[in-house]
Amino acid sequence: MKREIGWDEIEPDPQSVLTVGTFDGVHRGHQAIIEYLHQRSQQQDGPSTLVSFDPHPRSVVHGKEIPLLTTVRERADILEALGIDRFVVVPFSTEFAQLEPNDYVTEVLVGRIGLQEITVGYDHRFGKKRAGDVDLLRQLGPEYGFEVDVIP
Repeated sequence: MKREIGWDEIEPDPQSVLTVGTFDGVHRGHQAIIEYLHQRSQQQDGPSTLVSFDPHPRSVVHGKEIPLLTTVRERADILEALGIDRFVVVPFSTEFAQLEPNDYVTEVLVGRIGLQEITVGYDHRFGKKRAGDVDLLRQLGPEYGFEVDVIP
């Protein structure tokens, strides 16, 4: 598994089939998403890519420590054992939390990480004040050349 931890390590791969989340503990629900991601990445012939954040976004946004079940390294080891092709860890900061949803998609997902498809839950939120949603992804997808796959 390719581990890209921090901005300096991230190499764009426009063939990536990705999902985004903290995935702390990598519980059964996470494992089901990863299994689905594998299926999609095989169908799309691109690397299964899991994008996570460090530190936990809520700890930055709310200014208090969020107890975690796994470190980034432990999470990476678990994800590697589950067959993820690419693990990307984006540094989460106060400045990053201020990115407008459109900028997060265009600058980070498309520009820095690269993707041909994103798989998210129906209630996925992102960007400043969690203003971005599945509808925005679906709106931007055709313009930036990626598909949106929503898990109900």
